Amino acid sequence: PGQSDLNLTLVFERPLNELEKSRLHSLSTYIARRYRAVKRLDIRMATTRDVLSLDGIFQWGFWLRHCCVCLQGDDLSARFGAFEPSWDAAKSYNGPFEPILTEYREKILKTRVAEHYLDYCEYIGKKMLWTAYTLVFHREKVLALSVREATALFLKNYPDKAVDIERAYILMSRTQVPKKASLFLMQSFGQWLVDEWNKIERKIG
Repeated sequence: PGQSDLNLTLVFERPLNELEKSRLHSLSTYIARRYRAVKRLDIRMATTRDVLSLDGIFQWGFWLRHCCVCLQGDDLSARFGAFEPSWDAAKSYNGPFEPILTEYREKILKTRVAEHYLDYCEYIGKKMLWTAYTLVFHREKVLALSVREATALFLKNYPDKAVDIERAYILMSRTQVPKKASLFLMQSFGQWLVDEWNKIERKIG
């Protein structure tokens, strides 16, 4: 409580319109501010059609089957069998990192509010650590349930990245560091993660 994000996946029978999306965003912001136990509320949205489509097998099937607990409604995870650890599963688990890296680089550059800066650093630090893990998920064939477990598996394969991992932990811990330092880590380690991700994607597809 007060440290972990709350991740919710909402599956709708139809796509939301812009007004509904706006209301949902306002509600999620209110919940995160109202309840101290919730550090951050992240909501993933999909339609039933998307989830149950052939294209959704890895994008949603793995996520619902192995990473979610059904709280209400039709438990769609029952529509899928167990997934083998694979590169496709890894991609669905964490998603492409490059757009997020670009987005948060801009956010950090522009913000003048210390609390927002720490929020951005915490998020991008954690995202770098989980992205690092997805690079080795298909090799290690272990579903990590904590950041510590995930990074241990990564460092087993990339021991030369120990300093980068340590620095990402510093960002995740909300320790105040100069913008220059956080941006440098995003440019060096963050870009390395993007390049390595692309290299594996070209090799495995």
